[in-house]
Amino acid sequence: GHRVIKIVDVPLREMSIKLFRSYFSPSMHYIFPLIAYQQKLNGLDFRSTQLWGVMLGDTDGGHPIGAVAWRKRKPLIPIQNEESEASSLTMRSPLPNTMNTLEVLFIAVWENYRHTECGGALVEALENEARKSGCKYMYVEIGREQPLARKFWGGLGFMPVTQVGIDKEQMIFFQNSCLRFADTEQFVKVLTNKRKYMEHSGN
Repeated sequence: GHRVIKIVDVPLREMSIKLFRSYFSPSMHYIFPLIAYQQKLNGLDFRSTQLWGVMLGDTDGGHPIGAVAWRKRKPLIPIQNEESEASSLTMRSPLPNTMNTLEVLFIAVWENYRHTECGGALVEALENEARKSGCKYMYVEIGREQPLARKFWGGLGFMPVTQVGIDKEQMIFFQNSCLRFADTEQFVKVLTNKRKYMEHSGN
């Protein structure tokens, strides 16, 4: 079995930095310590980011062999100012169809353990968390030249945003709220049932 670790200690933070640096672009290397220690620098704010690990087996011994960095993204609700008529016209509450999203920033498992389904166990735990906290989407970016990653996420029910029928407001929300990369494609998993989602998006 697998055990997902949700209580983070320094060894897990340090392991995640090494792990992510091993498998992601060198241009991202300075970001991983910020993510691991929930810090903010130069306009990048990872203070709300969570880090989870995964171990093989259910015992307390052993070390994490994989990690995921994630965060919840919610629409900001602007404050209405009753004194100024102009501001009440310009300030609008978020559109109801801009849905809460669980964003997967980085996920990796050491290569020797790739076939132990630890990555799937992490994503399953994230999906439970997303549903529990009322998120309507799970969101991840996948490198265009990464067929294995596409296969992994596709097998877990994620699809390119272009195939899901995401409306314009939601796309703007993803653009502005999620960490965007130049060479990736946006994938989502819709966490409502199909019928409700079709009604919701007006299709």
